[in-house]
Amino acid sequence: MRHFIIILSIAGLVLPNFGLAQEQMPQLPQTLEEAKSVGIKILKDLPDQIKKVWQEEAWPLLKKTWQKLWSLAEPYWQKFLSFLGKEVEKRKPAFEEEFQKEKEEMQKEMKEVAPKVGKSLWERFKALLK
Repeated sequence: MRHFIIILSIAGLVLPNFGLAQEQMPQLPQTLEEAKSVGIKILKDLPDQIKKVWQEEAWPLLKKTWQKLWSLAEPYWQKFLSFLGKEVEKRKPAFEEEFQKEKEEMQKEMKEVAPKVGKSLWERFKALLK
């Protein structure tokens, strides 16, 4: 009996609101001119509505999803970085040696080429002044 009274009370509160909702329903446009004005109003409001939906619903959902995915993937990412760091440390001497060779080769080439380039540039500059 008590459940029956609760159900009737809820129905008494909810059912009158359905009638109000039907009264507030917009009417369909009757003419082409009314349809055009409704369409223009919708198109004008569309960017603001899209922005509102993005800011209030889509972005928070994406952010929450990303945070959840990151919390699952982060331990694996840390293991990968640890492995990568160990591998870099293993190969570091070879990289440094190769870098030193390249550096010496470039210095040697610069000693050979720079005087020629410098002269020709100076000669070109003098020729411009003549």
